[in-house]
Amino acid sequence: MKILENSSITLAIAVLAAFIFPAVSIKLKFLLTPVLIIMMTLSLKEINFRKITKSKYKSAAKLTLMNYLLLPLLILLAMLFIKDPYYRIGFVLFAAIPPAIGIVPLAFLHKSDMDSTMVAQIISYLAAFIILPAALFLLQNIVNTTLIIKSLVLFLVVPLVLSRFIHPIKHKIFSHNKLFVNLFYSLLFFLIIGSNYEIIKAEFSSLIPMFFIMILLSFGLGTIIFFINTKRNINIDQNILYVLFGTFKNTAMGAVLAIIIFNNKAAIPLIVRAIISPFYIVYINFLVSKINRRYIN
Repeated sequence: MKILENSSITLAIAVLAAFIFPAVSIKLKFLLTPVLIIMMTLSLKEINFRKITKSKYKSAAKLTLMNYLLLPLLILLAMLFIKDPYYRIGFVLFAAIPPAIGIVPLAFLHKSDMDSTMVAQIISYLAAFIILPAALFLLQNIVNTTLIIKSLVLFLVVPLVLSRFIHPIKHKIFSHNKLFVNLFYSLLFFLIIGSNYEIIKAEFSSLIPMFFIMILLSFGLGTIIFFINTKRNINIDQNILYVLFGTFKNTAMGAVLAIIIFNNKAAIPLIVRAIISPFYIVYINFLVSKINRRYIN
């Protein structure tokens, strides 16, 4: 069971399976909407709005700014090197979506400040109700406005409301919440990547620059944040939070929105980022272990 809670392993398996069995992904594509709603609901279940205390605001605000200011600015800058209009839409969505829910278990595994993590997630997802619609309405000449509103209600409002109903429930099944979120997250990317297999295969050579950009926005940016904060003597637990919020977005949510509101091609940048994610998570673990060994020695 423990191995299924490891997001880097389950996501790597999902990516590999999607390339081996794309036909299965295409047949099961109708599951995209319910799977995302369930994943978002379970992910938001643990958020307790009463935990928003003044003492956590400062740290949480910095983390939120990392995700909604630093990373989006770099994403939009990188977009200047992308010519395809639908790939550019994918980059806009990548910039506008909230931080990855997977930050919470990763922060827990690295013994980071969970209160600041949760408060930053709460603030970020509340901000998403403003930032995401604003970004989508900038693209309204490309897509039906009613479809935008419907998608936002379906993937933000509905999971938030459902999560409030199950939040007080203490049933033992929810002790495996992390496992379920991991599995649904991986299933989403199995469906998304597999159903886009033909596009990826047909345009792989043209996607190489995009892979390079996404590597820079993850490995490159994460390394810079990590070592700058190390030089500033910021403790390792807080440093990891800056790296996580500074480089991780909810790409599953963004990819589903791209497919439903626009088309499969608009999801490609988010899919490329998802393919890189398992390797990047392993790399973060390597950075932490390197610093920890330095302190031990």
